[in-house]
Order: sequence, then structure tokens, then C-alpha cells
Amino acid sequence: MQSEQLLSRKVESLSQEAERCKEEARRACRAGKKQLALRSLKAKQRTEKRIEALHAKLDTVQGILDRIYASQTDQMVFNAYQAGVGALKLSMKDVTVEKAESLVDQIQELCDTQDEVSQTLAGGVTNGLDFDSEELEKELDILLQDTTKEHFDLPENPPETFYTNSVPNPRISDAELEAELEKLSLSEGGLVPSSKSPKRQLEPTL
Repeated sequence: MQSEQLLSRKVESLSQEAERCKEEARRACRAGKKQLALRSLKAKQRTEKRIEALHAKLDTVQGILDRIYASQTDQMVFNAYQAGVGALKLSMKDVTVEKAESLVDQIQELCDTQDEVSQTLAGGVTNGLDFDSEELEKELDILLQDTTKEHFDLPENPPETFYTNSVPNPRISDAELEAELEKLSLSEGGLVPSSKSPKRQLEPTL
């Protein structure tokens, strides 16, 4: 890591030197000093070659660092695997296939017993419900009998009221109605014949 930092600083310094040589060549070219400009460009190229060599070395150092980091990660993973194996061995210390099969058989037996108990309890509850249904039917019969008795004990209808004024009794026969109408006609001195009697003229009484 120290070598990486040293190479990185050296590359940065040389990059600044190459940029300075480039500026000197530009100024010499503007001033018309061609030879000075060429020397500055040559110095710039030598500096760039050194930078390229340093970049190669820096890449090698960084590659080694990457491998170191990867190896450290691999070591962490290896330690985790090793710890996991130890934990599994400890947790499976007393566990065998025979014990597992025995546990499964016991669980199945307990489940079967639980099903039988549930069915038994359900049957008992059903019997109790049937008994309650019979009691309800008996009570319903009693209520129906009481309702029928109340229906027969209802008071009789009040007698019909007959009116004797000018409204005739609907139970009077047609002959009686005609006779009553004829009497009324005679008492008033009119000549109102009955609807069914023969037409004749009646003299008024003096």
C-alpha cells in the first residue's frame, strides 16, 4: 500500500512536469524560438515515457493488492465455513437417522390419537345437540296447542243490529217489501202502484 501511494505521487508529479514542458514549448513557439520549443517537446515526451513505466508498475502493485484483498476475503469465507461445520457437528451430535425416524413415528402416533380424541368429542357434542333438538320440538308442540286453544276461546261476534226506520231489513222478503211500499203509498194519498202488482187507479179517501 505504501508503494502504491509512492508511485501514485510520482505519477502525479511527472504529469505536472509534462504539462509544464508543453506550456514552455507553446511559449517558445509563439516567441519564434523553434529550437527551444523542440527541446521542450522532447522533455515532455521523455516525461510521458516515465509516466507510462510508472503506470505499469502501479498497475502491478494494484493487482497484487487486489489479490491480497481477495485472499483476505477467501480466508474470511473459509473461516466462516469452518465455523459452520463445527456448529453443525455440535448441533447434530446426538442426532441419528434412527432417532429421526422414531420421532416421526411418535409424531404420527400422537396425531392419530389427537384425531380420535377430536372425533370422540365431536360425537359427544352432537349427541347433546340432538337431545336439545328433541326438547325444542316438544316445547314447540306445547306452544302450538296453546295457540289453538286461544283460537277457540275467542269471543263470539256481536249480534246484528236491525234498523227499523226507513231502511228495510235485508232479510225481509220481496212480497213484504211490496206490501209495505203499498201501505206507504195509500197513507200519503198518492197513486204509487207496486212494481209487481197490476196497474189500477186508486180513489183517494174523503
